[in-house]
Amino acid sequence: MVRIENLTNRLVSLRLNNGKTLHLPPRMVFTEVSDAQIANNAKVAKLRDRRIIALADTKAKGAEDAGRGRAARARSGKSSASAGSSKEGE
Repeated sequence: MVRIENLTNRLVSLRLNNGKTLHLPPRMVFTEVSDAQIANNAKVAKLRDRRIIALADTKAKGAEDAGRGRAARARSGKSSASAGSSKEGE
């Protein structure tokens, strides 16, 4: 899935590959667009190149956030397994 954000202060309309048209109000983020709907789409590429819209892969963002959470727990040394074992030793 792809996240599309309208970076302007005006309405932006763009036609997807399936023929449907998205109408993005100013500064709105729309996240329910599959990769296939914007692949090789000249209008989407033109709007992105002009910095009218921003595209971001929602799968990549979720993976980054999950990785940061695990790394933060590893650095702090606090996990549920280590907390339980330290209490048993007392």
